[in-house]
Amino acid sequence: MRAGWRFSVIARGRYDQIGVEQVPSRSQKSSAVRTNERERHLRALADRLLFTVEKRGRRFTLSRTADVSRQVRREDLSLDEAEELLTTWKLRGLQGG
Repeated sequence: MRAGWRFSVIARGRYDQIGVEQVPSRSQKSSAVRTNERERHLRALADRLLFTVEKRGRRFTLSRTADVSRQVRREDLSLDEAEELLTTWKLRGLQGG
């Protein structure tokens, strides 16, 4: 049994046929919601700072070509790392310095 999962017994059809279904626990559901909210915020901030965001699995690539002498590209970033990079750019201003 996976940690963080709860199991519910569901009757399907006849009473002698009982199935077991995996259902994510509340903490996993709320964690996914928080991650989705963070990702939406990340994409909105990236858009304001003229970055493009690519996502592969759980990793991100941030690229920026506008208003820089050469392209800024950071690959294979976690959500935390991508947020940190954009926050740094936000604090430094649009030129990043």
